[in-house]
Amino acid sequence: MKLSTVFLRAHDLLASGEEEYSCDAIRAVKDYGGALLWWRSHFTPSERSPEHYWLRHTGMTDAEKREWRLTGLLLAAAITKAEGI
Repeated sequence: MKLSTVFLRAHDLLASGEEEYSCDAIRAVKDYGGALLWWRSHFTPSERSPEHYWLRHTGMTDAEKREWRLTGLLLAAAITKAEGI
């Protein structure tokens, strides 16, 4: 499955409330392949970061964090579609 499709399906899972976090939504998509690795390399802090859930300390409200996750998944879908992966 193309990564762009995985990200769009993950977006739908997050938007519907079936999943709360981007990574969980990606994992919930059947045959997600390398999507999680791609997501983490582009949208999460480095492995050396002391905080894995980095949106926690941004000062955003829960609603803003949710909107960021949704927007991030759509952006990931657009990028990977443009890259043909």
